[in-house]
Amino acid sequence: MFKRVLANVLICFVLVGAVSSAKPSVVEAARVQSPTVVAPTVTVKKSVAVVLGKKIDISKIVSDPSAFEKMTLPNAKKYKKYLTVNKKTGTIKTKKYYKVKIKKPIPVKVKVKGHTYTVNVKIRIPAPNVKVKKAKVNFSGVKCYKYTFKYSIKNATKIKVRMKKGGKSSINEDLDRFISKSRSNKYSYILYSLKTMKKLKNKVTFKIVAYYGKNKSETRVITK
Repeated sequence: MFKRVLANVLICFVLVGAVSSAKPSVVEAARVQSPTVVAPTVTVKKSVAVVLGKKIDISKIVSDPSAFEKMTLPNAKKYKKYLTVNKKTGTIKTKKYYKVKIKKPIPVKVKVKGHTYTVNVKIRIPAPNVKVKKAKVNFSGVKCYKYTFKYSIKNATKIKVRMKKGGKSSINEDLDRFISKSRSNKYSYILYSLKTMKKLKNKVTFKIVAYYGKNKSETRVITK
């Protein structure tokens, strides 16, 4: 009798061990292996740049435009001369306003998923589009290099051209005299003697800025 009971106990231990060592069911395996699904986060930029006279939409500010709720312009009385915002679509449009200097970015409030964020809008005035042609010429019997400037910059008050290196006061006077109007003409050029070009290693780098009232553009750098 004792031997029969002992045999039954041993059989139970064997069965329990077999069950515990068996592979998990399909449902259990799926529960262990399935990753946790995390809802994607929405990011809002702290600052954006907008070209003067252009516009940007909410997709340039918020990573998920569908999460956007509202946009407002605090102190609109002060800033509406520079830009406008569409409260419903989140579009920011800048105006071509030059009378007052743009000193710093303009704050705009953006509401996303119940939270309000401040986005600083920096108004950019892009560098002027200027073409410079270099040619070796004979001017009044003297061999020299001629740099001809071609451009037409709408709404610009003037442009300012300077050499990055080697610019003397006499050269600056010529640049201001012949290459400063908003549109080039047949006199928009400057001459360099062969001796001067040799000192400059046969290359001249110009820095060109356009002025719009009290505001100025970014700098165009051209090396020829």
